[in-house]
Amino acid sequence: MSDCGNGCGCEFDPHYIDNLFYTDLPVKACPDCGCSKVTSIGNEVVSPENWTRWNCIKCNKLIGQIDNSPMGYCWEFEDGSF
Repeated sequence: MSDCGNGCGCEFDPHYIDNLFYTDLPVKACPDCGCSKVTSIGNEVVSPENWTRWNCIKCNKLIGQIDNSPMGYCWEFEDGSF
């Protein structure tokens, strides 16, 4: 297990972390707990469909998702959820 380096106290298995998720985003951490790492199991349906979710590794908040539409982020909604 490793620490994400953001000082939030989370621990994670580095093999399941998407380290490039926040690269092009203006917000660089989970709005609930401040953790800077997300995890994803990848596309959850058969191609050519695309349904992928990214969750915070510390609090499991849904941070972003694609469901055959443009990428959506939790910050796009007033209450911070989808």
